[in-house]
Amino acid sequence: MTETINIILSIMLTIFSNTIAQILLKQSSQLASLLNVYFIGGITFYGISTLFYTSVLKNISLSVAYPMIIGMTIVCTTFLNTLIYREKLLAGQFIGIFFIVCGIFSITILPKST
Repeated sequence: MTETINIILSIMLTIFSNTIAQILLKQSSQLASLLNVYFIGGITFYGISTLFYTSVLKNISLSVAYPMIIGMTIVCTTFLNTLIYREKLLAGQFIGIFFIVCGIFSITILPKST
């Protein structure tokens, strides 16, 4: 049970730190200087994400972990982006997010055939 909780926590921390890195790099891109606190923060959070991701890969196959983490990072980044930058979410984006979530579900939850 504890190992399962650690895996889930590592997955969530990977997604969270990857999402924060995306938002910080977006903020960094709006400034004139390349080296700024947002850029350094974004790179730092990518490093943190990589450490957690390595932990995830010890327990989950790459073919499951990668699409799950990248897909959820896309979903979280999209929604956080609408909150922070007030960008509108278009119908096509909602449909895309729906398909990403369906894909993650089919890869991680549905029974595997042998």
